[in-house]
Amino acid sequence: MPRFFIDDVSSDVLAVSGDDARHIAKSLRMRAGEEIILCDGRGTDAHCEIENIGEEVAVRVLRRVKNAAEPDIRATLYMGCPKGGKLEFIVEKAVELGAGAIVPVITGRSVSRPAGDGASRRGERLRRHAREAAKQCGRGIIPEVGDFISFDEMLGELSRYDEILFCYEGGGEPIGRVCGGIQAESVAVIIGPEGGFGPEEADALKKAGATAVSLGPRVLRCETAALAALTVVLMI
Repeated sequence: MPRFFIDDVSSDVLAVSGDDARHIAKSLRMRAGEEIILCDGRGTDAHCEIENIGEEVAVRVLRRVKNAAEPDIRATLYMGCPKGGKLEFIVEKAVELGAGAIVPVITGRSVSRPAGDGASRRGERLRRHAREAAKQCGRGIIPEVGDFISFDEMLGELSRYDEILFCYEGGGEPIGRVCGGIQAESVAVIIGPEGGFGPEEADALKKAGATAVSLGPRVLRCETAALAALTVVLMI
């Protein structure tokens, strides 16, 4: 069933406007009497029946339910900026897997280093990817995509998490073994860009309380590592 996000679903009569209304009318070619789901982005789904399609799409709420797609653990992916369009792919798939937030990090080995207006435009594009992915996969929230931050800025945020894991090609405990003993509500998952983390960065992460984990004996691309790590963490 088509899903759209709006600010509030507490009223019995709701309206969808803008691009989403045009998508319902022109792309999906929906008609009065058909049903859609409107989500408030805070975990409540309103199952609605379309009453009228015009400039706005007017709907009547049939029932409200708690969204069932959200994981119990809030996982934030801190992703070292990769080259090309990999970050868009990572954001899309991280949202599908259940990440609560994605934060792009400029590390010592990051080739891509967006700044200024370029970073703002890239950030908006990433947020659009996150929103569309959340609609497609039935999420109850739109995961936040943070601004591009430096490695040191990331270190300053880590104290807010119950558990901090970073995937390190220099060695670490198997991630499955570490996650098997986790009792946490919030987890930071930290992945380096192409080339991984430098030794000084790895030491800084350990001093900040992060646990180095391994994804196995094979060398994974950074985008593969991010999705593999999230999958393990979110299956706890």
